[in-house]
Amino acid sequence: MAAPVPFSETTRSVQGRSLVGTRLIAGAALVLSLWLAWSAWGRVGVYRVSQTARIERAGALPVHAPLSGVVVHSALRTGAEVRQGDRLIAIDAEAERLELERQRAARRTLEEQREAVTRQLEILKDTRASARAVTRLERSRAAIESERADLALEQSRADLDVVERLRAEGIGSEADLRLARTAFDQARALARARSVELERAGEAGRLSRRERDAEIEGLVSRLAGLDREMEVADARLRELGHAVERRWILAPRSGEVAELRELGPGAYVEAGSAVCTLVAGEERRVVASFGAEALGLLRPGQSARVRLHGFPATRFGTVPSRVRSVSRDVEPGRVRVELDVVDPGTVPAPLEHGHPVTVEVEVERISPLQLLLRHAGRTEERIRRG
Repeated sequence: MAAPVPFSETTRSVQGRSLVGTRLIAGAALVLSLWLAWSAWGRVGVYRVSQTARIERAGALPVHAPLSGVVVHSALRTGAEVRQGDRLIAIDAEAERLELERQRAARRTLEEQREAVTRQLEILKDTRASARAVTRLERSRAAIESERADLALEQSRADLDVVERLRAEGIGSEADLRLARTAFDQARALARARSVELERAGEAGRLSRRERDAEIEGLVSRLAGLDREMEVADARLRELGHAVERRWILAPRSGEVAELRELGPGAYVEAGSAVCTLVAGEERRVVASFGAEALGLLRPGQSARVRLHGFPATRFGTVPSRVRSVSRDVEPGRVRVELDVVDPGTVPAPLEHGHPVTVEVEVERISPLQLLLRHAGRTEERIRRG
């Protein structure tokens, strides 16, 4: 049988247990007081998380296809350096090239026709000069013959006057008078013929000159028409050449190919679709998209942290950033935010262009109690709506 425990020891045991309980209660009360104080006066960050975000290098410029078509050649490689105006991708332009060759052939035909008309015009001008010289010679000869006939007529008139006077005096015979009159009539007829011939030579020269002038005018008009046709053909050739050139997607500026869409021969591209992105600077920035409800909360200068996809934050940490600008996105209901990396040299992972990330922007700092009450209010509102 066990010996009885003295009453004094029992009392000390109870007192010891009471002291431990009191200390525990006091410690719990202290912890609760500290927690309540922290909840009321402490501050925690409230973050807005991006819907989409990625790393971009400064000066990123998307390159778009100017028109739709099938790719026949691509000289693009990721990381390749290109200069402004370099040909990047060729889109099928067989139809435009065939039309261009047809127009070139038509243009050559017009050139040949113009050369032929030009030679004909030169020959005609030379012939006109020679014809004018011949006409002058013929008119000169006709004028001389007319003058000779006039002289012969005057001589015949003088001879007739002499014979008539002799006949009147009874000296001359009737036969001499008839012969003199016949000679006079012949001389007068010849003079008239020579005068008509002179007029005919002048009229023939004027007619020939008018005919040649009309031919020259027609050829000059034909040349003008050919020149107009050649101008139209040249405009069409420039248009087709531009159309063929547009089938090449050109580098709008110098830079490095940072993003590339796989477009091998036979691939089809839509007009306006992006085929690659060119970058020209080393500076990195973060471009994020938030919901429209964050428009009034996000402001330049706010601190943010960036989580790189594929690089766990527990191992690689986050990238400290700061909001540079806030604007409405081109897509409705979105807010575009650009952020600067605070210290790129301390980033534990490479910041490659196009790398997807998640952005968390600290929009305010409030007490935990306010955060709890705000969360409870939103929960109650959702319950009411649901």
